[in-house]
Amino acid sequence: MMKWPSTSTSVRPMSSLGNPVKAVLGALRMRDAGGVGQHIDMAMIDAMTFSADIIVNVLDGARRSESINGEVWLTVDGPKMLTGGLRWIWHQLSTTAGLVDPTPKDADISEKIASRRKVITDYLCALPDRAAVIATLNGESGVR
Repeated sequence: MMKWPSTSTSVRPMSSLGNPVKAVLGALRMRDAGGVGQHIDMAMIDAMTFSADIIVNVLDGARRSESINGEVWLTVDGPKMLTGGLRWIWHQLSTTAGLVDPTPKDADISEKIASRRKVITDYLCALPDRAAVIATLNGESGVR
C-alpha cells in the first residue's frame, strides 16, 4: 500500500506554470518517498491556458485579447509553440534576426500586425532546416 510521504516542505513556485510544476514536483516527491511516482499527462497549451495568472482577465474581457501566453507559428520544420505575444516575438526576431516591418510608420495597427505576422511566418518557413529554426528561436543572430 502506497503511503503519502510525511513532510513539512511546501512548494510554491512563483511562475505562471505553478500548477504543472507542483504536479511534477509532487510526483517526484512520491517517487523519492515511496519508490513509485505518478504519471502526469499534461499538454503545454493546457498548462499555459489554465495556470497563467492573467488568463482570468482575458476570459473576463478585462484585458485586450492579444495572445500573451503563446502562439503556434508555422516553420519549415512544422508548427512550433512560441511563448509570448506577437509584440515580444517581433521584438526578439527583429533584434536577433534583423526582421524589418515593411509597413509605413503611419499605418494603422491592424495593418502592422498583419504585416509582422507575415514577415515572421515567411522568415521561419524560409529557413533551411530544423537546426536553423532552433538556432533562430534560441536567438542566434545571422541565421538564414
